[in-house]
Amino acid sequence: METKTVFYALIILLLFLGFLIPPKPVDACTPEEKGGVLHQESRTETCDEQEIDFHAEPCEINPEWWKNYKMPDSADDSLPPEQQILKKELGFFYDEDYYMELAEMLLGMDNIVVEDETYLDAMLVIAAYQHKFQGKEIELSGFVYRDRAMPDNELALTRNTTTCCTAHATLYGILVRGEGMDVFEDESWVLIRGLIDEDFIFDQNMLMITVLDAEEISPPDQPYVYPYLYRQHQP
Repeated sequence: METKTVFYALIILLLFLGFLIPPKPVDACTPEEKGGVLHQESRTETCDEQEIDFHAEPCEINPEWWKNYKMPDSADDSLPPEQQILKKELGFFYDEDYYMELAEMLLGMDNIVVEDETYLDAMLVIAAYQHKFQGKEIELSGFVYRDRAMPDNELALTRNTTTCCTAHATLYGILVRGEGMDVFEDESWVLIRGLIDEDFIFDQNMLMITVLDAEEISPPDQPYVYPYLYRQHQP
């Protein structure tokens, strides 16, 4: 029971640090175990000395883009509460027009297909508007992470994101629950179709997906996902 409690504490930490705070760098070059989601340890190797997980480098970014960018005002009570959450969490990468339009578009859908290009933005919006998305159908992909304390019907569907380089990637995951999840091996890539749901754990509403069906897929050519403003300045 204690192990199970510790696991759920780590899952909650992953989700809230992943979806509800600004991206925080971690050393993706040096996880103790390839594909580790909930715990990573620093080592002395550099990215040049050790193979990077998932074998793909993020795109280069124009280092001059920030010169014409205006930092958003962090205090803006005119925004809906959910957009205030997004603005606080994205900080430098928040774009009001884009996230207002994206939220409106997603909220108008009964079946949401999360594309790789907009993966991070869509999941940030769903997390911010979590109470309004309950019961909607969603389709998304990621690689499998599971803790030994997880029951057979659970896994964490995970993606890498970075706003710098693969040496400073952040891992974002969402709890997935459903029958037949035990057939997918750790680090395999899976396409999930399910219903947006939640579970009340440690006095927190944790976003999760109740699976309708799932299938193993090939890893994408570019497994990294980025916020909107970062993508706009990739060559």
